[in-house]
Amino acid sequence: MHVVHLTLHQAGSTGSEGADAHTVHDVLWAHAESRHGLEHVRARAGPHGIDLVLFLRARSRSQAAAHACELLGSAARAQVFSRYVTPLLGR
Repeated sequence: MHVVHLTLHQAGSTGSEGADAHTVHDVLWAHAESRHGLEHVRARAGPHGIDLVLFLRARSRSQAAAHACELLGSAARAQVFSRYVTPLLGR
């Protein structure tokens, strides 16, 4: 198991990071497929946005990062992601 830490930075002042963190958590689980290897998600409001910790089944750190990128790419179409910059996706 590998851990990927990242922060979804606010694209603007949303004022609802706590609620958004719960929504992001749910959206990630809704979009997760077995190929992503997702075991656990921790999403918490932080000082600069939403701090995410993804626990992923993967053979290496680079594979875990690739799985995280794929998962975030799938989930990024959800409305909540429009308020944040997703670092692994470059937006």
